[in-house]
Amino acid sequence: MEIELWSVFCESDASLSHPCFSFAFAHTMHRVRPPVFVAVLEKFGRTLGFLPFQFPSPAARVVRWGERVGGILGDRFGVIAAESLGLSSAQLLHLAGLNSLVYSFLPEEQLRHGFAPQRAVIGQRLRLGDDPALFWSGLKASSHKFTQGLERKERVLTRELGPLRMTFQAGASELPRLVAVKREQYRRTGARDILADRWRVGAFEELLCTADGHCTGVLSTLFAGDTWLASHLGIMSRSVFHHWFPVYNTDWAKCSPGHIMTKELIGAAIKAGVLVFDFAAYGDYKDFFRPEPYTFHSGFWRADGFGGLLNNIAVSLSWRFARLKRSHRARRAALRLKVG
Repeated sequence: MEIELWSVFCESDASLSHPCFSFAFAHTMHRVRPPVFVAVLEKFGRTLGFLPFQFPSPAARVVRWGERVGGILGDRFGVIAAESLGLSSAQLLHLAGLNSLVYSFLPEEQLRHGFAPQRAVIGQRLRLGDDPALFWSGLKASSHKFTQGLERKERVLTRELGPLRMTFQAGASELPRLVAVKREQYRRTGARDILADRWRVGAFEELLCTADGHCTGVLSTLFAGDTWLASHLGIMSRSVFHHWFPVYNTDWAKCSPGHIMTKELIGAAIKAGVLVFDFAAYGDYKDFFRPEPYTFHSGFWRADGFGGLLNNIAVSLSWRFARLKRSHRARRAALRLKVG
């Protein structure tokens, strides 16, 4: 009954239609890295909503410091609830039994429940129609130089390697290549290798096996002849496709295989009946596709009292340590490039 109600909330509110808000996503994260908790929000015996969350570590569980489901994999956070639900962040923490909660990707629409805005972040998305050709012709009108250049690069790839072929649902057998290339990209750029933790790869495997209308994994590949050019792992609901983990063949970077893959993904999403292509956080390379901006929020909620104060100190120290680690990785990457 509660799982059905969860789905009803997601289907009746466009701001909750993102796959990361689905029960299937929360359940997947619970299977690969338990436990995921769900606070059931009730009033007079009537369920008004749900708050899924997890703890980033065993120590965080002891001090009741929560985070969004999936951690860095979770690109949405908030209550899955009726629009009429009203409560403050302090009340939400109390109902969930938390002293604090670090969050990101809180949609602007969630503020209607009574949550105070903290740090606003700009995301990017495309509103899709029902005709891939119409989308491309519209983009050509607004981004003539980009689209003309991309079509020329497609002709070069076809001439030198063979016909372009994008498979929207390539299957889990392509996952090892995507993971290996992504990890090499992290190493090369000095970024944190989030796929070093096996549970995240396990989450990808689970999502690719999930046949759920609210959240399923989509692993796509792009070839020119027999040459692999790009892959992308995304997740989608019936109405939202989420751009998630792209990789491409750096040997052919001059031909923009990543952009060609994105073009093909958008076309395939339109054919699948998707209404929104969500790029999530801002990225310069996404601007070529003329997405519209939208706002989400990130921040830190803490309860009053000693527990909330203690968590505030712990989170501040954690963020400082994370910044030091990022700086150290960047220096190592720069050194490798210099030596190379």
